Amino acid sequence: MSAHGVDNQDDTRSQGSQDDLLPKQAMAQSCLVIIKQRRRDAITTVQVILGILKALPENSSIAAFMCYVEQLVEVKHDQAIMLI
Repeated sequence: MSAHGVDNQDDTRSQGSQDDLLPKQAMAQSCLVIIKQRRRDAITTVQVILGILKALPENSSIAAFMCYVEQLVEVKHDQAIMLI
């Protein structure tokens, strides 16, 4: 509690949350760029998977990775439909 009766602890937590958010946003943006490259058929699916694995932090969740893999599957499906 400060001299004016204001609890500065919330401000500290808020700043910590913002600091955590920036690396997560950068990681997500990196992954989305990789997926966009795949949608343009500029890289292979294997290159996408390797790129995303490199972009995700080591302690990343399987759920996040599966989300990106699902997007890749959608791209493959869309490409297959376009060939028909």
